Amino acid sequence: MHRACLIACLLLCAPCRALAGAVQLYLMDVPPMSTQAGPGHGVVGDIVLEALRRAGIAPQLQLVPNNRAIVVAQLPSSQSVLIIPLARVPEREAHFTWIAPLYKVERAFFTTGKQIDSYAEARRALHTIGVARGTVTPVILHAQGFAAAQIYQISDNDNVPRMLEAGRMDAWFGPIEQMHVFLRNKHPTRRIVEGKPVNGTDNYLACSRQCDPALVARLSRQLAAMERDGTIRAIRARYARAGR
Repeated sequence: MHRACLIACLLLCAPCRALAGAVQLYLMDVPPMSTQAGPGHGVVGDIVLEALRRAGIAPQLQLVPNNRAIVVAQLPSSQSVLIIPLARVPEREAHFTWIAPLYKVERAFFTTGKQIDSYAEARRALHTIGVARGTVTPVILHAQGFAAAQIYQISDNDNVPRMLEAGRMDAWFGPIEQMHVFLRNKHPTRRIVEGKPVNGTDNYLACSRQCDPALVARLSRQLAAMERDGTIRAIRARYARAGR
C-alpha cells in the first residue's frame, strides 16, 4: 500500500517537476506584436511574459530569426517549447499546440504607385511582392494563386520602405501595423500607398506539438485572469499610445 501511494504521488508531481525549470520561449521579431529591440517586448511579448511570471514559470528567452524559431518549435523532438506570436492557419494546425489567441493581424499590399485593394488586383498588376521570411505570409500568397517566382522573401524587414522606394519590389504584403512601425522608423521620402486589408489571422501563444498539459493549463488560466482584471487591456493601451 505504501509503495502504491508513493508511485501515485510521484506521478501526480511529474507535471510540477516539469514546470519547475525554465521553459524555452521563442520570441519572433514582428513589431508591434513582439520585438527583440526593447525596451519592452511588444504587446504579445509583454502579455506572455507577465503570464509566465504570474504562473511562476521562468522563461529562457530565445531571440533567433523568425524562420529558425518556427522550425525549432515544430521539430518532433521539441518538448514544451513556447513560441510567439504565431498565426494560426490550416497549414500549421497539426504541428503546434495552440494555447490562446492574443492578437488579430490584418494584412495589406503597400506600393509606391497604384493602390492595391484585393488579391485579384495584385495578380494583375504586380510582378514582385516582398514578404517577411519565416512568416505565414508567403503561405497565404501561395494559397491565393501567386507563383513562387512572384514572392520575394527578405529577412531585413525594417528596410522595406527603402526597398520599395528603390524599386526592388513592386509591393510589400504584410501586417499593416508592422508597416506603420517601419514607416515611423525609416521616414521614406516618397509616399507609400496602403491598400485595404485583404487578410486577417489570429496570432497565438503556441507551443510545440509535444507540450506539457500542466503548462498549457497554467498559462491559459493566467491569460484568462489577465483578461478579466484588465492587465491585457492596459498593455495594449500602452503600446497604442506609444505608436501615436
